Amino acid sequence: MLRFNRKNLLAGTYLLLVSLLLLAAFMVMHFESPERLIEGQWVETGWYMEKSEAVQDQSSWELQASLREEIMNELELFNVQVWEFDSNGTIRDAEHASDDNMQWFIRGRGHILQLVKDGKQVESFQIAKINKDTLELHLNLDLQIKGVLKIILERKGLQEDYAKKI
Repeated sequence: MLRFNRKNLLAGTYLLLVSLLLLAAFMVMHFESPERLIEGQWVETGWYMEKSEAVQDQSSWELQASLREEIMNELELFNVQVWEFDSNGTIRDAEHASDDNMQWFIRGRGHILQLVKDGKQVESFQIAKINKDTLELHLNLDLQIKGVLKIILERKGLQEDYAKKI
């Protein structure tokens, strides 16, 4: 039968607790969070509509120009092609450098992107996919066609890096 000295058992417990805390601190400091991943410039590569009525092929998800214009009339931010998320929490159009006091926040468990202008919520997206190269945002629409608008963004500079490698 194994017998442990109370002093050794207590020391082992403290050692295990300290090592777990250090491991957790290391993971928080070195792994990417959605807030760090989203910072930088992103280029729009496509807008797609996922209709909820029926399953359709991928090519029919491509958003029609007239529907995109209707959405753009309602949402002024989407008239940009390059989104720039700053580390101080502001978002702006990288091409025109307009200063609109627009701020971004990651909410929930890192799956909701909220845009706020002058203290009022402008829009809220669901982050479907985020990594160092791709950002996929979903927006639930309440237009004449019910469905989910999918906006695909790629990190700016990714295309230039690829061209330099070739």
